[in-house]
Amino acid sequence: MKARYLSFILGTGRYCVPIEQVMQIVRPEGILRVPTAPSFVTGVISLRGDVIPVVDLKQRLGIAAAASPPPAAGRSASRARIVVISAGNRSCGLAVDEVREIVDIDESTDSDEKTEEPAGRQFIRGAAHRDGGLFLILDLQRVLATSRDLASAGSM
Repeated sequence: MKARYLSFILGTGRYCVPIEQVMQIVRPEGILRVPTAPSFVTGVISLRGDVIPVVDLKQRLGIAAAASPPPAAGRSASRARIVVISAGNRSCGLAVDEVREIVDIDESTDSDEKTEEPAGRQFIRGAAHRDGGLFLILDLQRVLATSRDLASAGSM
């Protein structure tokens, strides 16, 4: 069965989340720091009157800052975005380096639980080979469920 995913770049890797959980993609502007938030929570943004916590996805997955390549010549240094997702009964923003495209993944044949990616392994649901590269599929419930502080950061 094929499913659609939004793909994005974190460091040098390609990741994706189910498109039906994506609410909006916004520029990383107006982020308000929250003093007692977990280290992986960049802060909160206001989106149409809702307060949305923003997760630094690279930090959450344990991707080293050195894994981020410098911007290519002629490319904008600021392709960073916040992917606002809905997981369960809450919304959250995921800070990513660059949003790419929507990809179709056949979950019955492409998903692979034995990914070789060491960073954030517990947050990876599977992997799929597409367009000559590897896409790691995030398990959003695990990305967000391991800290009750994340939920309280968004309930101000």
